[in-house]
Amino acid sequence: MRNTGKTKEKTIRKPDLHAEPEPMTLEEIRSFQRIEGVRLDNETIQKVHADQFLECIWNRVNASGSFRGIRFSDVIFDHCDFSNAIFDETSFVRCQFSQCRMTGISLIDASFTDVTLEKCTCAYANLSCTRWNRASFDEVVLKEAAFGESLLNAVSVHACDFTGCELPGTSLKDIDLSDSVLQNIMIRPEDIKGAVLSAEQAVICAQLLDVKIKY
Repeated sequence: MRNTGKTKEKTIRKPDLHAEPEPMTLEEIRSFQRIEGVRLDNETIQKVHADQFLECIWNRVNASGSFRGIRFSDVIFDHCDFSNAIFDETSFVRCQFSQCRMTGISLIDASFTDVTLEKCTCAYANLSCTRWNRASFDEVVLKEAAFGESLLNAVSVHACDFTGCELPGTSLKDIDLSDSVLQNIMIRPEDIKGAVLSAEQAVICAQLLDVKIKY
């Protein structure tokens, strides 16, 4: 999904780490309310007391519990496993997800500003009612994910898999989907209107518009 046409694509701001984060263990930060400038490596997390993570790196972290309502600013998530974790109502600002496993993650009502996802697996994820402002999806798997009633502004997508993805109420207007997989997506005709599609995709999506194509 690349923004084209009337919508001007904006530069995504990368995580801004003013200093090299200090390696610490989960036990060392468990009681902190605000965690800043910390690097976590190979930790398994089910619960934290913190409501903010600032300028941090999560490397190969396995997070499987509930992290509802936490604010993440300038955080890099590298090779993490968030399968079935709950991040509802969470805020991500200037964050980067690289090769993370996010199968079945719940992100209902979460907000994303200046966020990139690269080579992540988000199959069966619940992204309902999310808000995206300046974000990119690069080779992300969203098979059978729930992505309805969401707002997409200045969003770019490259080579993603939306097979079986549910998108009702999420407008794809001016978004370039031409190099992504759209097999069996569930979307309303008014929401696909104005999207940029390949010729092959247009034939598939014509069924949603009750259009008959004569060859």
